[in-house]
Amino acid sequence: MIIHHSFTLCLLAFSYKVNLTRFGIAIMALHNISDPFLNLAKLFYRLKMNVLNSISGFIFAITFIVPRLYIFPFIVIKQAFKSTINNKVIRCVILSSLIILQVLHVIWTSMIVKIAFRMIIG
Repeated sequence: MIIHHSFTLCLLAFSYKVNLTRFGIAIMALHNISDPFLNLAKLFYRLKMNVLNSISGFIFAITFIVPRLYIFPFIVIKQAFKSTINNKVIRCVILSSLIILQVLHVIWTSMIVKIAFRMIIG
């Protein structure tokens, strides 16, 4: 997890440094949308409120998966490929960083899906 967060922070800082804040803003928005539902799921789990835990866990899974596996690759990365970044080094760094971040998204999503299946199956 520390790799994912460190990498994301470096990508945000780099996007700010090279004045490509639209990518940084998109990354922050897509990564933070699921946080309240994760915190609610944790709260309901600790309070042993199983129905609310399941509901908030399901909403968390949806708000985690859709932005990271649909919106991020098909809108953000696609837009980065279409963008007119003139500096080839900056373009390469941004594109490769976004792709690496997408790989990390797939890894995290697979972990979340495994946890969800364990919860459903019992």
